[in-house]
Order: sequence, then C-alpha cells, then structure tokens
Amino acid sequence: MRPLILLDGDVIGRSRTGDETYTVNLLRALPEAAPELRFACSLRDPELLPNGVPELVERLRLDVASPYRRIPFAFPALARSTGAKVAHVHYFVAPRMPCPTVVTVHDASFARAPELFARRDLLLFRFVAGSVRRAARVIAVSEFTRRDVIDLYGLAPERVHAIPNGVDARFAPRPEAAAAVRQAFALDAPYVLTVGALQPRKNVPRLVEAFAAAAPRDHLLAVVGGDRGGRQAVLSAAGRCGLGSRLRLLGHVGEDALPDLYSGARAFAFPSLYEGFGLPALEAMACGVPVVASRTTGLGEAVGEAALTIDPTSVDELAEALARVLADESLRERLIAAGLGRAAEFTWGRAAARTADVYRQLL
Repeated sequence: MRPLILLDGDVIGRSRTGDETYTVNLLRALPEAAPELRFACSLRDPELLPNGVPELVERLRLDVASPYRRIPFAFPALARSTGAKVAHVHYFVAPRMPCPTVVTVHDASFARAPELFARRDLLLFRFVAGSVRRAARVIAVSEFTRRDVIDLYGLAPERVHAIPNGVDARFAPRPEAAAAVRQAFALDAPYVLTVGALQPRKNVPRLVEAFAAAAPRDHLLAVVGGDRGGRQAVLSAAGRCGLGSRLRLLGHVGEDALPDLYSGARAFAFPSLYEGFGLPALEAMACGVPVVASRTTGLGEAVGEAALTIDPTSVDELAEALARVLADESLRERLIAAGLGRAAEFTWGRAAARTADVYRQLL
C-alpha cells in the first residue's frame, strides 16, 4: 500500500488568506507531484475543501471544539488512527506526533517584530520554538525565512528547506474584467489596489498617506482584506489626509473575484513591513499590473527586479514610487513585462514537487 501523508487543513474555510491559499494549492498539486504517495487532509468540515482538489485526497473530519484542543490532541489521534507515515502541519505549531512531522513556517515576524502584533496573537507563537525543534523537517517559504528560522531556533541548516509559494494559473491578465469589477465593487474610477489583512505589519496607513500625496484626484485606493486589528488606524490616516470616499475598504473577497480586482487596477501597492514571501505582489504581476513593493524581508526576494521597490518606512519614497508608476507609461510597460516573467517562475506544481521530495526524505 502506498504510504499515507496526513496534511493539516485546519485553516481551510477560515478566511486566513495566504495560509489557506498555501494549503489548498498544495492539496491540488501534490497527487500529481507524487503519485506513489497517498494524501489525506484533516478538516473541520469536509465540505469546505474547494474545487480543484483531486478526489483521491481523502477528506478526514477533525472533530474539535477549538484550535487549542486541536494542537495537543486531535491531530495526533488522527495520525495514529490512519497510520500516517508523515504529517505536515501548515501553520507553525505542530503537537507531539506519532510519526515524523514537517512544519511550514510562513514568516518569523512574530519573533522579529512583535510590536506589530496584538498580545493575543503572540500567545500562539510561544509554541513555535518547540514545534520547529521537534519537527523532522521545516519548510520555509523563502530563503529569507529559512535564514530567520535557522538563526532564531538554532536548527541544523539541512533540516530547513526553502520552498517558495506558487502563483495559481487563474491569476492572468483579464482586460475584460474592468467593467465587471467597477459594477461589483463600486470602483467607478481608476484605482490603486492593495491586498492583505488589515494589521499593523501590512503598513496600510503609510500607504494611505502616500496615496493621498501622490495619486491623481480622480483615483481611488482599494483595500482588500479582513480586519485583524488595523482598520481603525487606516480610517484615522484617511481622515488626517482628507481621503474621504476615495478610500474603499472592500473587506475579505472570494478567491474568484481576486484576479478581476488585480487586472482592473491601475497599480498594485504592497509596502508591507515584514513578509515571509509576499504572494499578493506576484499574483498582481501575473495579472499584468505594475507593482510597487517593499524591498525588505522575503517580499524583496520574491519580487526581485520586477517591481518598483521602496523603503516601507518612508512615506515620501512610497509616494514618489506611486507617482512614477501612475504617470510614466514606459516605466509601466517595463514593470508589466518584467512582472509577468517573474510571476511565471513560481508555480504550485514546482512547490508541490519540492515538498514531496521532503516527504520522501522521511519515508
């Protein structure tokens, strides 16, 4: 019988944006990348597994009342009952398991910049050190994050693998989408887009200030992402800058709407203070949109030379970059072409193949 790999799908259906994207796309790509293995996914509700995940991925109900019970009890019990040969936890903290375990670390911002998090958010991350030290292998989503993990937790370099995220094929230029986007989201003027949960490290208040200073008066700033404690700071910045109705907070949107929103944007801005990878910037590139992004942390590594990069702590530098990318057509064309090429380098098939290689090391 083929060895069973048990994957933790607890984030699925909980609007966790990048974390959920990672899990779902690996589930879609792993069966083809490793046909000699079987895969099962633990889910709070098996009906939440999105379209595109092969039926041969077994759906296992994780019957728990809270994520805190899941960590020490339910997932190890599921591994024992299924005879899993390897378990893969996709969100930082793995319990003590009866089989070799792979843990994915998406970034180390909670350790490097704890001031950007609410105290309640930091409680979970107290357990990361023990989790990655117990893990047989750790996957980091960029070389930057890999170095962070090795440095912070003293891990042997050969145990930590840098495997970049991929860009789903549905992210592609959709020039016909502009009219539909305007109608669906009331974006009745050219807009600059940013995507990410409203939390301090996404740096949206500085983006609001830079946009107010640099963008033409007929442009809007559209912000996609649920509130993670940062909404009021964004609204306060908009009030100070007199942005008024030019700021559109769209909240969390479904995955089907994102390619249209990217494609309809005049530019995409991602001045995050700390990213393990920075997938939204590459998704925007894949949709043919010029990108302004931080040159720091894993985001700078992800976008390479294909974006107009800035110091995310400088409102002036961000404003200057926005003004250039909105006004300079030759720059826009260069960034669009470079972005399409850059995004094409990152696929979930490639990420799944390298992840399967990590499983094979443990079998």
